[in-house]
Amino acid sequence: MKTPSETSVSTYTIGAEGQAVLMDGLPSNYVENEAEYQWIRVQNHQPFDDAEVFSQLGLTPIVVQGLLAPETQPRLSKLAGGLLLVLRGVNTHTHAEPDDMVSVRLWIEPKRIISVQVRHVLSVDEISESCEFDDAPTTISRFVFELIDRISAKIETMVMKLVEQLDELEEENLSGGGGGAGRTTLSELRRQLIVVRRYVAPQRAALERVSQIDAAPLKDTERLLIREISDQTVRLVDELDAARERATVINDAWVASRAEEMNRNMLVLSIVAAVFLPLGFLTGLLGVNVGGIPGVNSPYAFWIVCGVSAALATGLYTFFRWLKWM
Repeated sequence: MKTPSETSVSTYTIGAEGQAVLMDGLPSNYVENEAEYQWIRVQNHQPFDDAEVFSQLGLTPIVVQGLLAPETQPRLSKLAGGLLLVLRGVNTHTHAEPDDMVSVRLWIEPKRIISVQVRHVLSVDEISESCEFDDAPTTISRFVFELIDRISAKIETMVMKLVEQLDELEEENLSGGGGGAGRTTLSELRRQLIVVRRYVAPQRAALERVSQIDAAPLKDTERLLIREISDQTVRLVDELDAARERATVINDAWVASRAEEMNRNMLVLSIVAAVFLPLGFLTGLLGVNVGGIPGVNSPYAFWIVCGVSAALATGLYTFFRWLKWM
């Protein structure tokens, strides 16, 4: 089914053995078999602005608003008739940044589940593929668990990749590297860690609530499994916090190293200026174009001036060494 806003709708009727029947468009009625449920998959390839599809599904305005919100944070809301669950998943597009996380919105009822997305979410595509091979989740509770499990696994993989990049930058810092390219990479990595944590932290709270909420579609077995995923998400948040602190330490080390290098260069320039300042004064004084310059008629005057200059430079060098400035 295509509407003017490019919304595509697919309906899967899923049986107790995982067999699935696909229908293009909205379902004509509810499932009557107690062992079956419906999965209505809504994909909108433009910003959500088409509430007509959802009005045909008999959803209340508050549910429609939750499913169509342009910007969402992961959360779970218990509303009349069902649960509204919003999750964030990894954007698996080739050129996507790790922090560009895509949203999945779920409306969960006892006999049907509605998923809404603007962009492709690989975890949802994987469940759709399992339906094609009659290996779909056998219950709505199992569906919710499998989707959460797939999304969380990909987030964990993405976080581990960010940590590996940080490890490489830390090793580069310890080996004395950390040029301009490294600092640019670190700045981008710190930004990604901040944005990813901004989504993963509330997702942890949402998953914890899913594991604790007493609602008809969710069974105890899946709630326990989701509790395990929630605990893993807590560890991911801790990993992100630790990575952010490590990134700050690496950045501070690079800044301190750069400041030390600049101070060392300034010290060298200051020492050079201190050595040549009296020499310049001496030669400038002897170069004044007036009468009475000492040694003007002596054939040895030039060499005497060179000797005095060399002795003065040597004396200043020795003095600076004694002060441990060099």
